[in-house]
Amino acid sequence: MEDEVEVYRFIRSHYRRYSVIPALATVEEELDCELPEAEETPEYYRKKLFDRRLYAQLRGQFSRFRDSLSSFDMDTARTVISEMNSATRIAYSDNDIRNLTEAGQAVLDRYDYVHSRPGMSGIPTLWSRYDEVTSGYQVGDLITYVARPEMGKTMTMLRHAAAAFSYGASVLIVSMEMPIEQIMRRMLGLFTGIDPNLIKRGQVSTSARRRLGEYVANVAGADRLKIFAGGMKRHVADVDLLIQEFCPDIVFIDGVYLMAAENRNVRTTTERVSEVFTESKQLVLARNVPMVVTTQYNRASGKKGKDGSLENIAYSDAISTHSSIILSIQEGVPGRERETRIAALIKGRDGEQGQFPYSYRFRPVNLDELADEDIAELDNETGDGSSLDWTA
Repeated sequence: MEDEVEVYRFIRSHYRRYSVIPALATVEEELDCELPEAEETPEYYRKKLFDRRLYAQLRGQFSRFRDSLSSFDMDTARTVISEMNSATRIAYSDNDIRNLTEAGQAVLDRYDYVHSRPGMSGIPTLWSRYDEVTSGYQVGDLITYVARPEMGKTMTMLRHAAAAFSYGASVLIVSMEMPIEQIMRRMLGLFTGIDPNLIKRGQVSTSARRRLGEYVANVAGADRLKIFAGGMKRHVADVDLLIQEFCPDIVFIDGVYLMAAENRNVRTTTERVSEVFTESKQLVLARNVPMVVTTQYNRASGKKGKDGSLENIAYSDAISTHSSIILSIQEGVPGRERETRIAALIKGRDGEQGQFPYSYRFRPVNLDELADEDIAELDNETGDGSSLDWTA
């Protein structure tokens, strides 16, 4: 066993220094030993090394977990499980170490993929202006939607979840604020055009009720959409378990600022939210998925989020630091505030910025971006058009 540990330490040190697994002859020469001929690929043995490291980490946690169960200390047991999940996530991240050739080839492979699909390399929102600037949701991105209460950030996020599902992606929705039924009622409204408020009140027409039933019974790929009611005590590690179980192409979390921190020693809301966003960014990089989350402006910001500044995002600077993209959902066009909203890209992946209006109607449900001719008409209605500084 001790000999194996020595070999492991040498291979680990060599890999960290040169980013390649040493040849068998190199190991034998350096350690003055004779090793059996390798029967598997280097990648097989690399995984074995990670297994060995993970085993050592988990073994140390297991006694804590056993003791917590014996004393019925569920808080400690939950903390240990989260730490074990984090150790597993880190150990099996395939993105942590690559040499120049591997990293360069990944860039070229990505280029070939994008080149074969002009204009779209990620999962689209089906807002053409947004997709043109961002190329859609990209793996490893943490995208934050921010707005004041009652401005429609949840419905807007669900609209994009519905777009991703319609595009063919597998979608995981985690709600920290609403039960599954409320989320699904909004999703059905987006899929069928039927006002979710009428569904809630049982006031849809006979034909609309039939249309809802037909959609639910016949929707293709229903298993590609999973909805999870998170509850107020959920951690980022819980989302990680869902990702491992369902392997979604994209994750949406409504009310991420309500999630609990892994570290039980955090004392303030700002510290908790900062940790949640740091863990969320680590998660999307480790699991190689895009994640869209919602949060809100602080109370000191301009009325109804009109200012759209990064400084007025509530709770933590970590939100603007770790988010690849921040989309501000703001009050709509003057005179059309109830039926429109403005989507403002206040932080882009590569510095992109811009804004455009979109419809916010419920009879029928329509959250599509406004066409150029509709924007021109709105410019005319407001007089000089100077208040509508749309950027495509």
